[in-house]
Amino acid sequence: MKPDSFIFDGRLYDLFQQGHLRKFTTNDLRNAYAAHLTGITFNSSDLRRYVYEQIRRMLRTGWVIQDEKRQKRGQIYH
Repeated sequence: MKPDSFIFDGRLYDLFQQGHLRKFTTNDLRNAYAAHLTGITFNSSDLRRYVYEQIRRMLRTGWVIQDEKRQKRGQIYH
């Protein structure tokens, strides 16, 4: 069984500390993270997968929760 801890990305930490992402979707977090990567080239599909995996990890550890209203696209997290 995998442990519930992981190394949290410092850029994501900074985004959450700014306070703009109290409620967010995967797209919101991905766009904010992409804006934070100024001067760095990246593949958008790799970034999408990376952000999604980080959200899954935060869900598993209890750092974020899904909104009560479940959606296939545009799921809101708190």
